[in-house]
Amino acid sequence: MGLHDGTVLAKLTPVSPRQLTIGNWILVDGQTYQIRDLRWRQGDGRIIHIAGCAPYPAAAAGTIQRFDLVTGPSDGPGRPTGSPAGAGETW
Repeated sequence: MGLHDGTVLAKLTPVSPRQLTIGNWILVDGQTYQIRDLRWRQGDGRIIHIAGCAPYPAAAAGTIQRFDLVTGPSDGPGRPTGSPAGAGETW
């Protein structure tokens, strides 16, 4: 998925709620959202405020799927321009 500035949401990486920052793109219930605000909650968990959704509670022991970002134009999902396809991949 490409963003308006040419950045591409690349692979998903499982991270703890402590590793999240405002502006990260995450996957929640099969939908992609950008984090607008983060609040600490009891037990080192987080309350994640995301655009277009109710605040999302994340337990400290859980993981969240965060997108890695690739800057610039893309040859395909998660691929910067001119990058070679991996084994078994076609673009």
